[in-house]
Amino acid sequence: MTDEIRVHFADCLNGGFAWNDSIAFATLPDIEVQKKFLAHELSELITPSPLVEEELEREGLNLGIIHTVVDMLAYFSVKDFIAKPVNPNIERKGVVPNKNYYPKVEELYPIFSDYSENPSDYDDFASLVKKIVLRLKRS
Repeated sequence: MTDEIRVHFADCLNGGFAWNDSIAFATLPDIEVQKKFLAHELSELITPSPLVEEELEREGLNLGIIHTVVDMLAYFSVKDFIAKPVNPNIERKGVVPNKNYYPKVEELYPIFSDYSENPSDYDDFASLVKKIVLRLKRS
């Protein structure tokens, strides 16, 4: 737990990373992509990744999905704040989770979309993880 999170912009980085109380990432010329990037790094700090890892491991599923979960949570947390009139295509590279980088994006997209639109349908984060596991077991 921390009372504040420090944000560092570092031109020498190719990407970003998160620590316990701070994040650092490269500056980007596209403010909409920068919003998503910031959300991704914040998601790294607040996503209960051990819970996701435990459930995936128990079912023998790809642990690479953990980073997909982090990015999907980031995307759905900022997509409504991306300036649509200025940039109507929020489904572009740098904003939408990249299916070539994050495994199972296409399979999991509907689950996260539902989660963002109907959060009260989920008791807690663990219930989202259970849906993810069920979907991955079917694919």
